Amino acid sequence: MTILRVTSGSDVRIVLAITSEGAPVSLVGRTVEVFGAAPQIEGRVSATITDAAGGAFEVLVEGTAPIPVGTYGFRLQINGPGDSIGLPLMNLKVI
Repeated sequence: MTILRVTSGSDVRIVLAITSEGAPVSLVGRTVEVFGAAPQIEGRVSATITDAAGGAFEVLVEGTAPIPVGTYGFRLQINGPGDSIGLPLMNLKVI
């Protein structure tokens, strides 16, 4: 499980890359979907592919309008041609 820490009233942005045996997994023709987000952060978490050939994507949690202090989970799934890729639960810890 990945835990992202953020101060209430701040945004958090991270870049992740998918690899297999040290090589990037191509995300060409794929999309990243956020699902299963806790109600407190639903609609405030987005994911965008930033380097499809390099397997990289960015996750943004918009927290400028303060999110209440607490820990909130969400999941990511990469969809597209072939198999989908589900990522482990991610938690946002707002302090």
